[in-house]
Amino acid sequence: MRLFIKSFVCRGFGFTSSLRKAQPGKDLFGYFNQKIVESDSIGVMPQGELVKLVNEFYSNYPVVSKHPELEKKLQETLTSRVKSMSLKEGVSVIESLTVKSRFSAGIQSALTTELMALVLLHKSAINVPTLKTVSNLITIMVKAHSYNDKIFEVLINEFSPEYIGKLNAENLSLLCDVLSRIGMQNKYFDVKVGGKISIYQCIEDKLRSNINSLHIRNLFKILKCLVINDRGDEDLIRRAEKKVFSRVLLLEDKELSDIPFFYQKRVMFPSDYLIDNVYKPVYNEFTRRFEQVNPLSKTLFLVNYWKNSTFHGMYCDNLLTEKIKNELSSGVLHTLPNNKLKQHTLTTCLSYMAHARQLEPNTIENYIDIVKGYKNTFDDNFFMRSAIYLSRYPVANPIFWEIFSTKFKKLSENPENYEQLYTVWLNCRLKDPRAKEILGKQFTDTFVKSITEKWKNSRKKDLVHGDSSHKHKEASKVLRNMNVRFVTEYYDEYFIDIVLPDYKIGIEISGPGHFLFPALILNGRSESRKQTLERLGWKIHVYPYFYKPEDNEGIVKFLNDILPLDFK
Repeated sequence: MRLFIKSFVCRGFGFTSSLRKAQPGKDLFGYFNQKIVESDSIGVMPQGELVKLVNEFYSNYPVVSKHPELEKKLQETLTSRVKSMSLKEGVSVIESLTVKSRFSAGIQSALTTELMALVLLHKSAINVPTLKTVSNLITIMVKAHSYNDKIFEVLINEFSPEYIGKLNAENLSLLCDVLSRIGMQNKYFDVKVGGKISIYQCIEDKLRSNINSLHIRNLFKILKCLVINDRGDEDLIRRAEKKVFSRVLLLEDKELSDIPFFYQKRVMFPSDYLIDNVYKPVYNEFTRRFEQVNPLSKTLFLVNYWKNSTFHGMYCDNLLTEKIKNELSSGVLHTLPNNKLKQHTLTTCLSYMAHARQLEPNTIENYIDIVKGYKNTFDDNFFMRSAIYLSRYPVANPIFWEIFSTKFKKLSENPENYEQLYTVWLNCRLKDPRAKEILGKQFTDTFVKSITEKWKNSRKKDLVHGDSSHKHKEASKVLRNMNVRFVTEYYDEYFIDIVLPDYKIGIEISGPGHFLFPALILNGRSESRKQTLERLGWKIHVYPYFYKPEDNEGIVKFLNDILPLDFK
């Protein structure tokens, strides 16, 4: 027995081309009220007509219904109908409605709950579900924020090792896509296929025997699945990586944009291998096709690329920044279809260049010139995000801070902005006298006290969730043996790894996530942090992960080099 019946799905959506649309003078409320509330027919309406009615309703009220009483009645009817259906009917209806219709969260959640109940109730009737079925189910659940491992354990357990062994490349890719999406929810998910072998072991076996014949895009999906779920032996993963990233030009824009996001899960130290064999080819390919990439994929790549470099570090040169600068100065931004995309494009370009330490004064001036034209149309959060990066640079045009000051009142009313506002105030106070003067009246002593507490608590959480590195522990041990007074995790706006309070010396033990490659210099965020501490009077010395030798003698030499002469 198959879980879905394709004929119904197609029939259910055959009505979409003739949906009733809002027209001047038409009484839409009367139409939907008669269909949903006044008539008793909705309870026994044929499934195809029910799908049509729901799609009509949400095509006219796509986000939040203006008529909650109608939406509530729809929800009650749909969930009641699903409860009385057979498994294949119920799942088919839910798939039709949830995948294609634009529901409110309430209906999505209610339908997904019924879907779970149906699958678990009828699991004894399931033979081998189609991969398309399982893929659609996870689409429904992720969209409805109602993900449940149990559903997939029930479904995937019905597969056998022999079934997976016979999958063609496309279906194997589809299975890996399903497992990737499950892994993003829970990377510890596993199921014994046929009650015997881990499903990931089956995929590894299939990959090992077919690695030379798979198309790059199919191989990419298998590799993505294994990386996200932290599976596969290292030799097999590296063979797959060599093939995929030597021909990365065959990947689509969306696939290229996803790589920095999911590769943060590839745990490896040191990360030189990943920089050279994954991030460098991905960066070079994105830079090569930059002008042709659609705006959404472009912004996704930029934000994923720098934000997810906090473990492995970030590869970059000047080429991508030059292309970004050319695009900002060319006026392309003004042609984007909506303000949301314009805002996102601007802030991701700004954040990437700031992280790459390639944000120059003329680029900042050009950015502010663009922003001036949208000061009354962009939302307040755009100015909050921009302020975080611009506050690092005292060359920033004071006009921006005058605009930001007009947004301050609304931003300051939301406690979720406190940490970001403190970042801005800290930078402006220490680095930019003009910005400090403009914002000084709004950052009152009382308000600064509130946001300072939020900032400090956030830093403490970072400290709790972090682990002291081996080098951190070795440096502490050497200092103790040298009879040097030191304090670990000392707080002064930031927590400093180790301080020598008698000399106001700070030592930062920095892993690869703090650096830009191949230059091996601190990234924009770490450099800004260092500058802040130095403006507070600290002499900051960075002990980098690549400092050689890695034994105690290297640490002793480093510490001897930074200790004051009067101590020696």
